[in-house]
Amino acid sequence: MGKEKTEKKVGLVKAGKSVSAKLLSVLIPMMVVGIVIIMLVVFSQAKSIITDLAMGNLQKESEFYAEQIGREITNLQEYLDAQADALSAISFPNDTAMASFLIPTLSKNPYVPNGMYLSTSTGDWIDPSGWVPDPDYIPMERDWYKEGEQHATFLAGEPYIDSDSGSMVVSFTRKVKLADAREGVASSDYTLDGIMEQIGSLKPVKTGGCMLLYHDTILSYFKPEFNGTRVSEHPEAKFLQGAYTFSTTGSTDVVEIESENGLTYLVSANQIPGTEWVLISSVAEGDVMAQLNKFKIICAIIVIFMILLVAVIMYVLINKMITKPVGNLTANITRITDGDFTVEIPEGGEDEIGLMNNNMKSFVNHMRGALGNIKDETNKLASEAENSRDASGKLNVQATEQSSNMNQIRDAMNGMASAVTELANNATELATEVADLMEQGNGARDTVKELVVKAQDGQRDMDVVQRGMDKIAGSMTEMNTDVQAVGESAKKIDSIIEIISSIADQTNLLSLNASIEAARAGEAGKGFAVVAQEIGQLAANSAESTTEIGKIITEISQQIADLSEKSQSNMDEIKSSTEAVQTAGKTFEEIFSSLDETSATVQAMIDKIGNVDTIATSVAAISEEQSASTEEVTATTDNLAVSAQQVAQESQGVDDSASTVSASAATIEDFVKDFKI
Repeated sequence: MGKEKTEKKVGLVKAGKSVSAKLLSVLIPMMVVGIVIIMLVVFSQAKSIITDLAMGNLQKESEFYAEQIGREITNLQEYLDAQADALSAISFPNDTAMASFLIPTLSKNPYVPNGMYLSTSTGDWIDPSGWVPDPDYIPMERDWYKEGEQHATFLAGEPYIDSDSGSMVVSFTRKVKLADAREGVASSDYTLDGIMEQIGSLKPVKTGGCMLLYHDTILSYFKPEFNGTRVSEHPEAKFLQGAYTFSTTGSTDVVEIESENGLTYLVSANQIPGTEWVLISSVAEGDVMAQLNKFKIICAIIVIFMILLVAVIMYVLINKMITKPVGNLTANITRITDGDFTVEIPEGGEDEIGLMNNNMKSFVNHMRGALGNIKDETNKLASEAENSRDASGKLNVQATEQSSNMNQIRDAMNGMASAVTELANNATELATEVADLMEQGNGARDTVKELVVKAQDGQRDMDVVQRGMDKIAGSMTEMNTDVQAVGESAKKIDSIIEIISSIADQTNLLSLNASIEAARAGEAGKGFAVVAQEIGQLAANSAESTTEIGKIITEISQQIADLSEKSQSNMDEIKSSTEAVQTAGKTFEEIFSSLDETSATVQAMIDKIGNVDTIATSVAAISEEQSASTEEVTATTDNLAVSAQQVAQESQGVDDSASTVSASAATIEDFVKDFKI
């Protein structure tokens, strides 16, 4: 055989996961998800119901506690009002008898140790406890007295810390009018220790707590150190701040307030009847939900147990009804995949698995007959394939030799064609370059001619410039001479001005002497004095004018001097420019001479380039004709080589096909041998 026998034996492959496991992995998660969704819905509804119930209970209990505390306060107020009314109705012989009448108030309430006392507007003090204020104690200036003047029944005032007992105390005060017509204020100090203890023992909704506020003053709080302080003093107490803000709204609804430790509380606020105190009841939401959480845990345990029980029952049923029959069928199919068609498959039932058994049995019987026929035909195919492969091998060898010879001829023609084509291209490029060079030479010749003309014009222009510079130099020399003459004249004018100034000084002196002599002459010299004064004024004006003219002449002299210096500088520059112009003229003469020679040289070069261009054009034409002929021969050779290559490839294909057929026949024969029939 041409190829080795390939091993096709397939071993027994066990299933990675059983059918029962797959079914359970799908059914159990679905069941769990469904139960979890149902539990979430139930828990959500239960939470809502429990929360509403807790809020209702908290609100009712808070109202009950407020009314309970309010009744105690109201009873005390009514008792004190009755005592005050009795003082107004009964006439007492003196204040001592009145104090004795009030002694029962000392034992009426354990949290009113001082009973009821009063002070009149005249300063009389009546106290059943026997306490006598110091001389500097003026009741009318006290806050409790001022507060009591505002109302006719006992009302609670501002709480304060008693300095003696350290307890928080509230004074109940009212206005009274005694039977003897004296007016004053009655008061009773109520210690809040009892109320604070009572509030501390309150447990709304079993686990909650209460606190008591008077406006922003803390009467009772969960932290005893806060008692007697103001809410504003504890900005860090988030729950206290929220509860106080809620109490100021006057709402009796239950709200949720978050504390500084992150817990949420249900809060209800109620005012104590007969006071301005607000009782705030609260309970942690977590405590309210504790029963629900316990219920959740119990439900979770039950659900897990039910899921496990259902999973076991489903596993047993699936294993009996599906896994075992499918396992038997899978074992038979595995033997068939290993090529063993001697397996005997029993008849199945009427369900899907039984139908699969029956169909598999029919398939095995059919394959036994088919494999026997295939084995016979494969033996015949193997013999014919071996003969075909020998003939195609000889044909392939001959076609390959012919293709190799044609390829050698094609390579030689390709080399010749490349050489001819390269020669033609070089000749063409040479002709093109020579033509371009000739055009550039003509351009250079025209440029040289233009340069000769421009050089002639430049030489003429330089002559004109040189003559102009000579004239300018002569003019500047004459102007410099005139400027020097003007300077000498200015100096002469300056000397004349000095003479005029001297004359003016002498005239002024003469006028002064004349004025002196006229003064000596007295009345006879008055006319002469006037003339002398005019002469003096004229002399002064002449002196001033002379001075101004001198300044002007000085400025003119300075300007003339500057002009002279500039004229001399311009003459030097003009002299230098004249020399440069003369040098440029000589240079233009040399350039003109060189351009004549260059023009003749360029013309000779252009003539030679024309001869080269004619030769290069002829060579390019001959090379192109030879290249075209070579290309035709090369094309014919290429076609022959391609044809020979195709023949060789087809021969190789036939040989490969014959080998493949022979190998396939051997392989089929091996496969058929693997099957047991």
